[in-house]
Amino acid sequence: MNCNDVTMAEPARIYLSYSSDDRPFVRAVADELRMHGVDAWFDESDIASGDHWQHAQADALRSAKVVAIFIGKRTQTPWMNFEIGAAVGGEKRVVPIYLESTQEGLPPVLAHFMAIDAHALKPAQVADQIAEVVGDTT
Repeated sequence: MNCNDVTMAEPARIYLSYSSDDRPFVRAVADELRMHGVDAWFDESDIASGDHWQHAQADALRSAKVVAIFIGKRTQTPWMNFEIGAAVGGEKRVVPIYLESTQEGLPPVLAHFMAIDAHALKPAQVADQIAEVVGDTT
């Protein structure tokens, strides 16, 4: 077994859940997290061409220790609701990240988790706070 085999077998530490409307912001956060040395699973960069995207996401979600849920203007998508349910049901550490100043229409289950209010923060600042959370779970 070579070093690459070991790296590929390691589970994702944090899964980034978001609506496609928030993709540019979450992409920037994912890049910042990687600069922090955090293994952040981001679908755009972690699903290869030809992969079954739903299976890849479900596998990554299952193996994650932390699930960051980015809550923007559009939160009630079926897939996002699945990710939230899987995270809570899988007893993951759930970190809601509010991208808007108001949290109207949030899934009620997220009210039980301490959140990061990111509506006025830059991606690097959000990544700093997420990196602290991830560090607390190792």
